[in-house]
Amino acid sequence: MVNDDCLSRLRSLVVGFHGALVAHDFGDTGLNLRNFPVECCHHACKLLTVFLFGQGFTDIEKRVGSRPDDPAGEHLWLIVEGAVVDITAYQFDDNLDQTIVAEDSPWHTPLEGKTSQFGLVDESLADYVGRAQSHYEGLCEQLEGEALRIISR
Repeated sequence: MVNDDCLSRLRSLVVGFHGALVAHDFGDTGLNLRNFPVECCHHACKLLTVFLFGQGFTDIEKRVGSRPDDPAGEHLWLIVEGAVVDITAYQFDDNLDQTIVAEDSPWHTPLEGKTSQFGLVDESLADYVGRAQSHYEGLCEQLEGEALRIISR
C-alpha cells in the first residue's frame, strides 16, 4: 500500500510529465511519440521511468498486458512504489483520466499485466536508466525541465 504523501507526490510528477509529453514537438525525433498518446506506450513508459527514477522513485516495474477481447493488442504501463501509473491508457477509452496514478485500476485488472524486463537480462534499474538517457540524447532532460516547470505553476 502506497502512503498518501508518496501517492500525491507521484501523481503531481506524473501529471507534469504527461503535460511535457503533450507539449513537446516530436516531429523530427524519429520516435513514434508524434501522435502521443496513440501507439506509444512503450516509449512513454521508458521516458516516464527515467524521469521518475531521477525524482527518487526506485521501485518501478513495467507491466505488459492485453484486453481479453484483443489479445494481440499489448499495452504497457508502470507499477511505481506499488501504484498503477499509466499516461497512455486514455487512447483506448475517452472516459479515462489522462493520467492514472492509483493503488488499483479497474481498467487495468482485465489486462492481466505481467512484469516485463526493462532492459537487458539481470540489468539493474539504475543501469537501464543510464542507457535509456544515453539513447534518448537530451530528450529526457528537456522533458524533465518542462515537467518541473508545469508542476511549479
